[in-house]
Amino acid sequence: MPYCQEYVDITNADVEVDFHVKIESGRLMPGFHSKFACEGFGFIGMYKEEDGTLMLKMKTDNEEGFELVPYHVVKNNLILAQ
Repeated sequence: MPYCQEYVDITNADVEVDFHVKIESGRLMPGFHSKFACEGFGFIGMYKEEDGTLMLKMKTDNEEGFELVPYHVVKNNLILAQ
């Protein structure tokens, strides 16, 4: 299962890091998505909005199978849960 460095930094989890959100989101052009996923944060992909906001595809039971949530919201919620 994939994990990102940012999740490990927040939780100190003893898991192998597969990618960095900061690096991969920097490569992502506005209006595009990637399939990078992080089991720790619970996202199944990333999407960059036209204004540059990084959105995470959080798995849900809706018709699309996900909902877009701003990265900073997901990150802050995890920080608060620690």
